[in-house]
Amino acid sequence: MLFVIYFLFIAGLEVSLSYRLSNRDSPDTHHCWNGIGPNDFYIICYFTDWSSYRQGEGQFEPKDINGAPCTHVIYSFGDLKEDTLDAFVPVDQKKAIEEGFINQVTSQKKNGLKVMFSVGGWGDSKRQYSKMLGDPELRAKVVKQTTEFLTEWNFDGLDVAIDFPKAYLGQLNSGSSEDKINFVRFLKELRNSFDAKKSKMGEEDKLLLSIAVSADSKFIDAYYDVPSIAEICDWINVMPYNYRGSWNNRTGLMAPFSVQPGDEGPLLEYNFESAMNLWLMKGAPAEKLTGGLTSFGHSYVLVNEQKHTINSPANGIPEPGEFTQDVTSGALAFYEILDRVLKRGWTSVHMNYLGSYAYKDNQWIGYDDVFDIATKSFYVKINCFRGVTFWNLDLECFQADCPTGKYPLIKAASDTLKDKKALQEFQNLT
Repeated sequence: MLFVIYFLFIAGLEVSLSYRLSNRDSPDTHHCWNGIGPNDFYIICYFTDWSSYRQGEGQFEPKDINGAPCTHVIYSFGDLKEDTLDAFVPVDQKKAIEEGFINQVTSQKKNGLKVMFSVGGWGDSKRQYSKMLGDPELRAKVVKQTTEFLTEWNFDGLDVAIDFPKAYLGQLNSGSSEDKINFVRFLKELRNSFDAKKSKMGEEDKLLLSIAVSADSKFIDAYYDVPSIAEICDWINVMPYNYRGSWNNRTGLMAPFSVQPGDEGPLLEYNFESAMNLWLMKGAPAEKLTGGLTSFGHSYVLVNEQKHTINSPANGIPEPGEFTQDVTSGALAFYEILDRVLKRGWTSVHMNYLGSYAYKDNQWIGYDDVFDIATKSFYVKINCFRGVTFWNLDLECFQADCPTGKYPLIKAASDTLKDKKALQEFQNLT
């Protein structure tokens, strides 16, 4: 029964998208009601300084940003100082400050990029945030220091990536009952400080404020005041990924576009389409939302090598990538996935308007290929969202000798949003 429902859903979605593609002069293809045109969509890309420690072809440095068709680059991450809780500091000050990575990344602004600084991230989103958020004096110190830091280091704004207010590191109710309202107060105080700085710098140089948020409804309802956040922030990055991985006992796509086979109950909302619509329904306007895209996949160990479809039994820690070396979940960079599919004999399976997976022997990985990224980007375009946000640059196929051309995923998003290519042109591409 579930398979029949899934088949009918995908068939209807395919007809809907095919209709839109055959009517490329229709208003929702080229003209958004909120004024966003083909050249106005944001393509936001995260940069991580720790990727410079990887060896060989996996090493990523600021110079490697060249060629990526991003509109914004976000330098990741800054941590809340553990001893005082009154300032954000780069996690790796040696790379960021001493080796000049911040200056090298912000120098990309000469190419028309906006460059922002991100604070939080999974590694720093601990309960000390609850104490800072609940203390007006600490908040004031953090706001003042952050504004000064951004202007001193020539950043264009701040990205707040606390995972997640009142549910730190994904643990429900791990913070104070007041975190939800205090988080809004913190964002408002940042906004006021940035706007005061804008009056001195001019409208063109105003500091931007974005936030990265959960795509899980149980987090959204309990921990985010969506209308208030949408009013304060320049945009909200929804993160509809990491839904599945080797911690599950069955294979699955970690960032499906739509409902995947075997989904039922709460799992029905664990996909890109549902996540974006959920934030819309909670009160965020389309022009304030960006859809999170990924340049990596999560892998599994098959229990039976002959059973290798979605929802097949899996158990164990997958083999790590040669360069990423994720020994806990077996996450692979897109360039590592391409190497397996194009050179190592892995079988790849693409499922239109859902996602892709590949397998060989007992190893299995779910990921997005260029058509999957183009599909999500097309959905962003026809629904007039603000744009897309990639996690991240260093997991893309960024190398000069990338077999499908440098930055194929980000370029697929850019070409789709800017009406340079129709969705059909990405079919049958890896």
